[in-house]
Order: sequence, then C-alpha cells, then structure tokens
Amino acid sequence: MGAHAERRPLRVLHAFATFVPAGPQLRTLDLIAGLGEEFEHEIIACDDELSARHSTPEGCRYACLPCPKGSGPLGNVRAWRKLLNERQPDLLLTYNWGSFDAVLAARSLSVGHHVHHEEGFNADEAGGQLRRRIWARRLGLGRIARLVVPSRLLECVATQDWKVSPQQVQLVLNGVCTERFQSNETDRTRIRSELGLTSEDLLLGSVGHLRPIKRYDRLLRSLARVRAGASGERVHLCLVGAGQERERLEALALELGLADRIHWAGHQSDLAPWYSAMDLFTLTSDSEQLPVSLLEAMACGLAVAGTDVGDVHITLPESTRDQLVPLAHNDVEGELARLYADLLADKDKRTAQGQLNRERVQRDYSRDQMLTAYRDLYLKAAKR
Repeated sequence: MGAHAERRPLRVLHAFATFVPAGPQLRTLDLIAGLGEEFEHEIIACDDELSARHSTPEGCRYACLPCPKGSGPLGNVRAWRKLLNERQPDLLLTYNWGSFDAVLAARSLSVGHHVHHEEGFNADEAGGQLRRRIWARRLGLGRIARLVVPSRLLECVATQDWKVSPQQVQLVLNGVCTERFQSNETDRTRIRSELGLTSEDLLLGSVGHLRPIKRYDRLLRSLARVRAGASGERVHLCLVGAGQERERLEALALELGLADRIHWAGHQSDLAPWYSAMDLFTLTSDSEQLPVSLLEAMACGLAVAGTDVGDVHITLPESTRDQLVPLAHNDVEGELARLYADLLADKDKRTAQGQLNRERVQRDYSRDQMLTAYRDLYLKAAKR
C-alpha cells in the first residue's frame, strides 16, 4: 500500500489571484508541461479569470476549479478551509497577495506542504508596501514550507519586511528555452510584412499584460518624443499583450498623434516570431522583479532599454546597464526617448548587445535550470 502511494502522481493545487496570460501564469503552464506525469495539477483563480488557459502549451494537462466563496473576508477563508479539507492536495501552491485567503486558510489548518510564490507588486504597492499587507504576510507565511521569489530584491523584502526565516525563502530565477526563443529571419520578414513595415522602418517593442503597473503610457509619451526628432518618422511601436489598459492607451496614442505608428498585436500564444520582428526591446514599468519577457527578448538577441526596476539591472550584461533609467531621474520619459533614438540609429551596437544578451541567458537563465529547481523544491515540500 505504501509503495503504491509513493508511485501515484503528486496532487498539486494552484491558487492564483488571477489566471491571465502574464509572466507567472505562463511560467506555471510551462512548468506543468515540463514536470510531466509525476504531478497532477488543479488550478483555481481567486477572481475566476482563467484566460491563460488559451496559452496552454502542448503536453500541459490540468483541471480548473471554481474559487470557493464566502461572505466577506472571514467567510472566504472558511470556504478555502472547506475546500482544502475536501481536496487534501499533496502540495498547495499559492501565488501573490490575491491568493491570501487560501494562505490564511492553510495557516489555520497547519498545512505544512504549502509553498507560496511572491512575484512582485501591483500599482497599489509600486511606491511602497501597504502596512496591513506586511502584517498579513508576517502572519500567513510563518509556517509555510517555502516562500519562492524570482528576484534578489524580493528575497531581501521577504526576510527584512515580512520577517520570513531565511531558511524558508528560496530564490528561483526565471528561465526560458533558448532553442525556442532565438532570432528567426523568416519570422521577422513575415511579421513585419503583416504589420506593413518596410525594410527601412525601425520597430521598438514590448511584451506584457496591459495593466497600469507596466506604464505603457510612459512608453507612448517617450515614443512621441522620439518621433519628434531626426529620423523619428521611421520608428514604429509594437505592443504584444492584452488587458484592461488597451482602451485608455489607444486614446492616449490618438492624442499624441501616434495612432498610425502603434501596432496592437494583442495576446499571442507564440511570442518568438514577434521578438524576431523587433529591432529594440523595452520595459517601462514602475515595478518588476525578473521579467520573463526580458529573458525571452534577450534570448532572441535583442538589445534592451527601459526603466531600472527590480532585478533588471543585474540581469543585463554589465556593459549594457547604462541603458536603464532610474525612476528617480528628473525626466524619465526624455531619457528613455534619448536611449531609444541612439540605439535605433546604431544597428551595429544593437547587434553586439543582442549577442551579449543571448549568451547571458544561455549561461544563467535556462529553462532546464529553472525546471530542475522547481521540481526539487516541490518534491521536498511534499516530502516525496
């Protein structure tokens, strides 16, 4: 009986704040595919938003469950207690502040096989953490098996602000498949043709969920300043992603006179061709940790310019870090515009930096390294 129990798949319950096609959700789908038949997965989105299902890769199998609901915060915790007692997962995985009803339920039940993931902060905490959430994390994360963070910045926050024991905090760097993410001239030609670009046009690009923390409004205003300069008429922008900010950003683009220069690609399940079409990649967020899109762009040999947030600075090769703008700069948008213009005007510089970026990802941010780290962590937390 015991030997048979050891052979059965590990039953894993994932509790997400939301299951939209953003970095942590897409990384989890990739992990589910990579972990294989040794694990069985169920996913709950606390807001019942499950649109990331449309990005499920081949070989990735899981079931989706409705979120347990109660009357008010305490009622929600009770509903989660009931669900955890019913499902009895071998491993509970929770993600970010939005899953904290599940975290507190597990805490009250003394669930030991619990791993919590913190990926960063939304717009409401980009300028500083909310005190009530600090105290809730101190309470809720005290008995978990592990707290997983993707950046050294969050590693410090976890131990210093949330008072999680250093022995409980585990840094697992994001990783990408460099065989999948690499520049492809055929894809580049096809996508640029679909966008109506000529060989003379220059394409600045970004990939991400369209939400306030990403500050695509900052990107649009920076682009407007590039367009006002010499050779600016050749510059286009491609935004790959969907989300709540789309309508507001379209209105801003119209106001800035950029409507005919911005290509709204929407959600794309296969991102590699879109990176191939770009000449320069940017992130203009108020807060990031270790963005998966950054690693994908680097793996595709793109040069990068953007805001200096999270672990972006230490992820890039040292020689390219001067292309990041601190949020404390007195003219962030102007400095971004200057960097965009300089890099877009210098193809040789972009090519050299892109090669360094790809080598960096191949060495330090591979999918295999990430997958091994998560498998070992999950098996240990489940006492397998």
